[in-house]
Amino acid sequence: MKIIDTHTHYSDGISVIGGPPVSAGRMVEIMDENNVECCWCSSMTALNRDYREANERQWLETKEYPGRFMNYVVVNGNYPEQVEDEIRRCVEDRGFGGLKFHNWCSGFPIDSKGTHRAMELAIEYDIPVLFHDGTPPWAETLQVAAMAEYYPEARVMIGHAGLFDAWQSAIQACNTHDNIWLGICGPCVGDAAEIIKSVRPDRILFGSDFAVNDKPYLLAERINVLKLACPDEALQQQIFYDNAVEILKKSR
Repeated sequence: MKIIDTHTHYSDGISVIGGPPVSAGRMVEIMDENNVECCWCSSMTALNRDYREANERQWLETKEYPGRFMNYVVVNGNYPEQVEDEIRRCVEDRGFGGLKFHNWCSGFPIDSKGTHRAMELAIEYDIPVLFHDGTPPWAETLQVAAMAEYYPEARVMIGHAGLFDAWQSAIQACNTHDNIWLGICGPCVGDAAEIIKSVRPDRILFGSDFAVNDKPYLLAERINVLKLACPDEALQQQIFYDNAVEILKKSR
């Protein structure tokens, strides 16, 4: 079974929350061990330090492994005057294929000037947007849903499908917005099973948070959670792979 992991990180060891570095080469080794074809990746350091420098470091390393990574541009809404230049640089000159917000780590409201400008650019470039969610006050699941409602042309990925406490809100958001996808990345097996049962099967994505730290077993654990939550192998294939392919097709 082929897998696309839509929620991973590049950890260069500089981030205050990233722990020891995990090279792109080591990531590829772990991906191969778990049958993962491609990781959609955002820099850990970019979440709370110089995101322009961190985005560049990620690109320089991951470009050595063609086809194995799709990079997200990370921007910080605390610096709205920098957002446009960085997104244009990364998308036009570096081939980044998505946009990532981690409002909780970066410490800015979802409803901010920088977020709004970034969302407009995501629509202009027709790239999907991944939001961290499930951690108040800056990154609540329904705050992400409100941004998706404000920008119906955008393709919004709610990265943790509510995480531990807000999975029911994630279900509600997905079922009432045509431009929302839910990432099974964090909810326990029982909650993940309820999400999978309750929303459109074409709106569910697999994510692992792989390489958020140097623990190689995280990817395998998250794969097993999804398999336990979804015993239907055909639906597994749709969530693990097909839906990710389709969201990129919709973005072209």
